[in-house]
Amino acid sequence: MKKIEYLLLKLERLIINKNPIHILMLGYLSYIIIGLFFLTLPISRATDINFIDNLFTVVSALSTTGLTSISIGNSYNFIGQLIILILIQVGGIGYMTFGSFIILQTGHRFSKSREKLTRTAFPLPESLDIKGFLKGVIFFTLTIELLGTTILSILFWKYGYENPVWLGLFHSISAFCTAGLSLFDNSFFDLKYNTPILLTISSLSILGAIGYIVFIDSYLNFRKKRKELTFTSKVILKVTFLSIIVGTIIFYILNTPYATNKLSEKLLISFFHSMSSVTTVGFNSIDFSGVPSVLLLSLYFFMLFGASPSGTGGGLKSTTLSALWGLLTSTLKRSNTICFMKRKIPNKRLQLAASSFVFCILIVWVSLLVLSSTESIAISDLIFESLSAIGTVGLSTGITAQLSLIGKLIIISLMMIGRIGVLTFGLALAISGNLEFVEGDNDLVI
Repeated sequence: MKKIEYLLLKLERLIINKNPIHILMLGYLSYIIIGLFFLTLPISRATDINFIDNLFTVVSALSTTGLTSISIGNSYNFIGQLIILILIQVGGIGYMTFGSFIILQTGHRFSKSREKLTRTAFPLPESLDIKGFLKGVIFFTLTIELLGTTILSILFWKYGYENPVWLGLFHSISAFCTAGLSLFDNSFFDLKYNTPILLTISSLSILGAIGYIVFIDSYLNFRKKRKELTFTSKVILKVTFLSIIVGTIIFYILNTPYATNKLSEKLLISFFHSMSSVTTVGFNSIDFSGVPSVLLLSLYFFMLFGASPSGTGGGLKSTTLSALWGLLTSTLKRSNTICFMKRKIPNKRLQLAASSFVFCILIVWVSLLVLSSTESIAISDLIFESLSAIGTVGLSTGITAQLSLIGKLIIISLMMIGRIGVLTFGLALAISGNLEFVEGDNDLVI
């Protein structure tokens, strides 16, 4: 035991001076390798699955994207599905959260190196207590997922589905972690008019997307322990719900191939897919290969910006959008002060937001250059797939299984970049660099 503790201490001293971004990426890589090992075992598979499709599934689950090149429900047995669910949970909360939480629960000290890594994985205010945050995240996650599992299990049982508890658990965790992976071959296509199930999935996805910080901030404000919501929470709530509302209206107007004439059912479909793209959960209840091109073009925007800091989604954040919008409006007004919601945005935050956006577009552009030369697929579908991957959304026009080996590797790379963070990935490529996210509670988290 002493030898193990000595080795762990030596390892900690070894990494404490290393770039935390590199350590973070190595951590995700190790989880991919472990997940791939267990998922390729014969006891995990119901059918023969090639290596690239197993890798694609592992990365899609760990990055909480939801794109699939094979059927999860038919290709993997219970053990395989359980492994995928664990990867979703780890990816949704972040592997740093799990590891740090276990350390705290076993009574071990929370080292400076681990705190440094945690602050790299989560853009948190410096004043926020890391230990309290990690415990709160775990409690919040398990409570919401348990509640979601209970409701969904009852609903699946009510509508005559086999194994309702397992279906409820899997889809509850997949929804809250905004993973979008489903045990149904066609996602929620057969349930597109089922209001109770779709609203439950939507509620779980929205709670996961906005994250624990907004929840606890709102709770403290409700209990009068805080005078008002922090600026970041206000931005997240405003941008998230405004995006869902605008997306619902756009989806309703532009999506002509509805299979119903009922207003309530049209609104349900429109809301569900707007929510799905904004929260990056990626569930769908219609065939996107038949969606008008003008609607796909509109969804490009919502897939790129959606998830929130400390939420379970990836890609660019809603706060990045707010900073860029403040920059645009202030420039048009010829104002020297960049503001959003009547609050000044520091130059450091603008630099982070602009750099993230530009680097994201650059990555997608390079990826499309490769995809357009290796795939015999319409460029509009490739753009949609690429943005869905880097935004960790998971919506697709149905081309995922048609991709070549190179095409799948490109999408796999985009999914992991979206999960790690576009700017974090860029800094990892640099020879040196350090990313400082926030300075205080009332500063905007990017």
